[in-house]
Amino acid sequence: MPDVIMPKMGDAMTEGKVLRWIKQSGEAVKKGDPIAEIETDKVNVEIEAEWDGTLSQILVDAGQVAAVGAPIAFIAQPGEQAADRGDRKMTAEPAAPAAAAQTAPARRTAPAAVEPTPQAGPGTDWIRATPVARKLAEQHGIPLASIRGSGPQGRITKEDVEALIATQEGAPAPPGVAAPSPGAAAPAVGPAAPQAPAAREVPLTRIRATIARRMTESKQRAPHFYVTVGIAMDAALELRRQLNERLPEHRKVTVNDMVVRAAALALVNFP
Repeated sequence: MPDVIMPKMGDAMTEGKVLRWIKQSGEAVKKGDPIAEIETDKVNVEIEAEWDGTLSQILVDAGQVAAVGAPIAFIAQPGEQAADRGDRKMTAEPAAPAAAAQTAPARRTAPAAVEPTPQAGPGTDWIRATPVARKLAEQHGIPLASIRGSGPQGRITKEDVEALIATQEGAPAPPGVAAPSPGAAAPAVGPAAPQAPAAREVPLTRIRATIARRMTESKQRAPHFYVTVGIAMDAALELRRQLNERLPEHRKVTVNDMVVRAAALALVNFP
């Protein structure tokens, strides 16, 4: 019973992925009929039947990976019984492809085992807060989850923490910050900052896996050199100072902001 093997589509190819089966187990096939679509490191190709017969058994399901040369299916020729497959496989199949075929199901089930676990609750690391606000809250033993942020997207600012501290100590709120009303203790313990979305693993395509491998090899094996340029930032820093004098704390302009802005303007002229 002829084997359908994982083809070698390039010198560097060591394994391939079955994207889909065009023919299903038990279907009759003729020589030249496309029976499956394979994903390699660079392209997706259809493999054709090399004999007339019946696709008697599929060994590698769609989505599984198999080593080059490993059998992925069997085609029973006219007059050949499915029972003959066992004897042929035992005598003709090399040991290495057999091991690859046995490990293929483990590769397919591995991604399914990694399920995103729901977060038990909003941790401090996931709460939006400025570094100053985070440090100030830590110094006074105030959980960030108990503070309602007034910054962009609910970000907690230094003023929010100072307002809560002033309320707890009975002192007036800092200038420019509205002090919570006597019955407004609940808002301080209001909804916590939005929880970060649960992580989700997406298996790499063959070409993405190859790109990642090649980038790593390039960094490790190829000599690298770096070019640095000195830039006078005096005018930019003076502009930043003038802007920040008129902006609230949570909207201060950073040098990074200015570099990103300059890059965006340059890309408009040089797309």
